[in-house]
Amino acid sequence: MLPDVTLPASLAGLLWVLRPVFTAPSFGTFCGLVAGLAGQVRRRTVCGMLLGACLGRVWPHDRAHYFFARAAWDLDELGLAVARLVVGLLVPVGAAVTVAVDDSVFRRAGRKVFGACWQHDASAPARSKTSFGTCFVTVGIVVALPWCTRPVCLPVLARLYVPGKGEARPAGRARTVVVPGSKIACAAGLVTALAAALPGRVIHVVGDAAYHGPALRHRGRPAPGAGRHPRGPGWAPPHRWPPPHTSPRPRCASTAAPRPPAWPRPAACGTGRSTPGPSG
Repeated sequence: MLPDVTLPASLAGLLWVLRPVFTAPSFGTFCGLVAGLAGQVRRRTVCGMLLGACLGRVWPHDRAHYFFARAAWDLDELGLAVARLVVGLLVPVGAAVTVAVDDSVFRRAGRKVFGACWQHDASAPARSKTSFGTCFVTVGIVVALPWCTRPVCLPVLARLYVPGKGEARPAGRARTVVVPGSKIACAAGLVTALAAALPGRVIHVVGDAAYHGPALRHRGRPAPGAGRHPRGPGWAPPHRWPPPHTSPRPRCASTAAPRPPAWPRPAACGTGRSTPGPSG
């Protein structure tokens, strides 16, 4: 397939399914970078993928950087093609597709990194739980693999979210536009695109408490006066609606839990002074 890279037949067959997303030169670069990504054991950067594929001295580094900066391919189209491949191989026919939604902060450094700012990061080692970096809202498909004891999530779609501004969407060749909105709206857009790419499939969306918003929660509710769910690209209602929000601390003293009995304070000891006894 490539003049400089020999791929295994199994990997080459999987990558060939994604061929319609790329042009001929871009597809050759894509295959080399995927081989380097699978063979790299250290940092998976652009140059790291070239080193993992043993192409650091064969290809110019500009070829890999050009692929990510200016090549004619769309990230959403690639993610939807990967999603169709995952569902076709790992999800039984007629079964519901479980989709997990979450966001992650990638720690970055530099003043010119697009979308990087100080934001909440639950995995940060600092006590303030904040990190400087970029935040990506990710949508993955939960599948059961025969060699794993528990299900795994395979990410298929991701979009950059800029706090205070909105989500960054691709707009043509090497261009992005920032659309105002929240993380929930960003996740709803990704799940909607995924559902449109999987017609006839029922999709179950799973997320934490941060994604219990109207954009996702009301999408699967039945229409007023109707017994069925509204027509859509394979959506399914949530199995159970989230409970009403309660404060971790009771607001009324009457509803507060009774305090345990106070233990008597121990007498002072070790002062070196004798205590006078009772007179008499």
